Amino acid sequence: MNEAEKVILSSGIQLSFKQGDYLYRKGQNPDYVFYIKDGSVELKDGLKKTIVLKNKKYFLGLEEMLLDKDHLYSVKVLEHSIFLIFEKSLIDALIYEHTDIRRYFMMSICNQLEESNTVFE
Repeated sequence: MNEAEKVILSSGIQLSFKQGDYLYRKGQNPDYVFYIKDGSVELKDGLKKTIVLKNKKYFLGLEEMLLDKDHLYSVKVLEHSIFLIFEKSLIDALIYEHTDIRRYFMMSICNQLEESNTVFE
């Protein structure tokens, strides 16, 4: 884990969610970013596409928050899971104050986009 990741993850608030809970739904405003610390979720776009992320360290809602767009999919918890939650204002402050964190988030989004293109092809 690099220094930027340590700073980011230490800033999150840890919360547990139970099976069937929704972190957010498609079309909602992205006020928070969720980081999967432990557990699994299902991402649905409301059409045909579904992705399951199981025990994968992953930022959910980051792209929409940075682009100030509504969520593109709903995220449902599949089993008891633990997340780190970050308010939009905190993410904005971290990006503004730290060049290395800005770079870290850009790389995270690029990696997630590359992975989602592979899944959807």
